[in-house]
Amino acid sequence: MMKNNYLDGDSYTLRALSLEPKQDTEGRQKHDRSGTPQFVLLCLVEAKDGHSTPELVKTTLTLPAAELPKLSTFSPVRLVGWTARLWNLDGRAGIAYSAEGVQPISTGGGRS
Repeated sequence: MMKNNYLDGDSYTLRALSLEPKQDTEGRQKHDRSGTPQFVLLCLVEAKDGHSTPELVKTTLTLPAAELPKLSTFSPVRLVGWTARLWNLDGRAGIAYSAEGVQPISTGGGRS
C-alpha cells in the first residue's frame, strides 16, 4: 500500500517556474476520476536551513482551472496539502509529488 507523506511547506522556499496542463502521451490534458483537470507545477525548492542544494520538483495539482492563480516566473508560492508518495514499478523507483492547491506568497510592496 502506498503511503502519502505530507511535507512541511514552511520548511522550504518554493519558487514557481512554470504551471502547465498535465498531458497524456497524445497531448490531451489529464483529469482525475471526478473529471477535475490536472496541472504540473515546476518549482525550485530550497530548504530554509540553507544546508542543501536547491532542487527542481514537479508537483501535480488537481483543481478546477478557475482556481489556478496567475504566477510569475520565480514568484514565491505555498503548496496546500503538499504530499510525497514513493513508487516502485518494474525495477524503477521515484517520488511522486502532489498538492491540493497553490497560493502565491506576497513579497511586500503593499500596505500593512
